[in-house]
Amino acid sequence: NLFPYLPLFFYFLLYNKISNVKENNLDMIKIKKLKQGFVYNPNYYTDKVNNFEDLNKLPLILQKKESNSRKFLDYVCLQNGVSLVPQMEVVSQELVAELTDIGLGVGYTIIDLVKNYTNLKELEINKKIPNLDVYLATNKNTVPTFATKKFIQYIKMI
Repeated sequence: NLFPYLPLFFYFLLYNKISNVKENNLDMIKIKKLKQGFVYNPNYYTDKVNNFEDLNKLPLILQKKESNSRKFLDYVCLQNGVSLVPQMEVVSQELVAELTDIGLGVGYTIIDLVKNYTNLKELEINKKIPNLDVYLATNKNTVPTFATKKFIQYIKMI
């Protein structure tokens, strides 16, 4: 069982090409697609680098190797024969956005998370980075409460 100690009826899962969630007792409901990519502040950098292979020419801000986002990026890089060398490794998506916003480099993050940063622009590169899917996973073996059913209905409408 993937979640043996959690008494909840539902869980949120992030899923991408390399995820290995294979639970028979879960119903998975896709609720959102998240776009991932590289962002920069045009006050400090230009978008002249648009080749995946040339990203190392920029001061890259990436999450630490242990994070799921970084593992996914490293997987995509491996598929394209590229190894990225970050100038800075941080622990969260928020730090990537903040440090990129103040011009310390070009960051890899979830594009939807940086929409409130008016200075940040997406760096268009020649390789498509697959989306990240967010699922609501429910336990097939548990009877949901009325509140849980209403919550799931609400989430599906968003």
